Parts: sequence; structure tokens; C-alpha cells
Amino acid sequence: MSALEPPAATAAATSRSRSLNPPTVRSPTHVDHLKRPVPSRKASFQEIKTLAAHAMENGFRRTQTGELIARDIITQFVCTYNGLEIFRADLFPAIAANPFISFFTVATASGTIEFKWTGDNGFSQTETANITVE
Repeated sequence: MSALEPPAATAAATSRSRSLNPPTVRSPTHVDHLKRPVPSRKASFQEIKTLAAHAMENGFRRTQTGELIARDIITQFVCTYNGLEIFRADLFPAIAANPFISFFTVATASGTIEFKWTGDNGFSQTETANITVE
């Protein structure tokens, strides 16, 4: 790399800048990443992390012809642990695309953690992860 070339991180950041024009092709919505908990001790704090890939649209942008682009966002995230709700978040148009959510819970018993995202236009997705308490 010569002194005149931008560092790789700068080049990557520049290529990810958002265009003012709306996308013409949208990738399918899916859960991109669930960081599954490692085995933990009973009554220990466990960090739960999720990242959902979703092409968010706030409903305020317009197409090149001036038409308003319909809102399409994830509006709610709910997490349950063995059927009991442990975390809930209501999301609004200011939320970033591909929302990353991280929170803590206390591991009391082995079981299933269920993640549910709901949104505009009938969007709903559920994922599960098993947690082992030793």
C-alpha cells in the first residue's frame, strides 16, 4: 500500500454509504446472526445478542418520481426463556437497518430461548436457541 492509497477500513466505509435513491432490489428479510449462549452456571448473568438483516424503510423517503416509499420496519422484538417473556423492545422508524439487540438475563435452568421479530406488512419471524445450565 502506498502513502496515497486510503486505508482498507476507509475504503470499506465509503463503499457502504447509503444512497439517497431508493433501492430497486431488496434482499429477503432474515435473521442474520444469533449469538448462541455457551453453557453457563445456574443463576449467572448471560448476555444475549441478536442481529436481524432487514431492509428497513422509514416511510419518509420518495422515489425518483416523487412517490412516497411505504414504511417497512421491524416494529417489535420479543424474547422468551422457557415460555416466559424476558425482554421486549418496541422499535420505531429511527431504528437502524439490520438492528442489533443485546441484553442480559439470568440463566436459571436449561431450556429454549425464543426470539420473535414482528413488523410492517405482515412481517413475522421466530428463531430459537437452546441454553444449557450446568
